[in-house]
Amino acid sequence: STLRPPKSEAFNLNTKEPNLLLIVVIIFCLLLIMRVLRFIKVLDLFEYMLEPILPFFGMSRRAAPVTVVGMVVGLSYGGALIIREATSGKLARREVFNSLALMGLCHSLIEDTLLMLALGAKVDGVLWGRLVFSLMVMFLIVRLQRGRGHGTVQGQTGQEFPEQV
Repeated sequence: STLRPPKSEAFNLNTKEPNLLLIVVIIFCLLLIMRVLRFIKVLDLFEYMLEPILPFFGMSRRAAPVTVVGMVVGLSYGGALIIREATSGKLARREVFNSLALMGLCHSLIEDTLLMLALGAKVDGVLWGRLVFSLMVMFLIVRLQRGRGHGTVQGQTGQEFPEQV
């Protein structure tokens, strides 16, 4: 009998478990989608639409780009951007919390909507219903924060960012 190296399942598309090649393809596609959305200005449109209402949800306009990315593409990508912005001191702690809370409620809008539409769902409930529900919950979270005396938030640099509204 001849000695053979063990077969690697990493690139075998016939296995039932997720494999390395599939994960790489998915990540590549997500990055490609992000670049295309940025190139055709779809993300800029979302940021423009969100900027005026973000103060109602305890965030400044500085949080718009990272929040939109998390909402459109997903928690992993948006969360990584939030961590980077938080460690740089550009966003206040409360903004980071509120942005992550909004992303937690309303993430991956494009992929989830397309998946549910493929299964026969209606866009009204999947996209708009989810978006409206998430914004209502965020509005309540910010009201509860303000009710507990969180009128301003302080960034890591020590400067205060007064909450608007």
